[in-house]
Amino acid sequence: MTSQIPDKLGLDYTATHELSKSVNPVVHLKKVKYSNNLRMLELHGERFDTNQKMTIEYFSPISKKIEMINATSTSDGKIAIQFEFVDDSFDEQIMFLITINEEDALYEILSVE
Repeated sequence: MTSQIPDKLGLDYTATHELSKSVNPVVHLKKVKYSNNLRMLELHGERFDTNQKMTIEYFSPISKKIEMINATSTSDGKIAIQFEFVDDSFDEQIMFLITINEEDALYEILSVE
């Protein structure tokens, strides 16, 4: 599924670029236990600009559609967004397209807590 995300987002994966910052943001995914077999996915990031507005797109493992989240980083440049319930069969590889000031950065989440 992960390899299909750039196509589903209409991206040429080889042409995407990191945000133009001296220190690029770091993004990871948390799975928070909600019930015996249900988890809440949370997207966490740091090293964003202070109060940076962003749009986050991802391919939902539940609806099989591209979903969109609007977010703003905190005053310390962090984000923490709860965005979807999944069961234990969830494939932990997921990509997020984060758009800030019309610049795109494609993140593949490899770090899952």
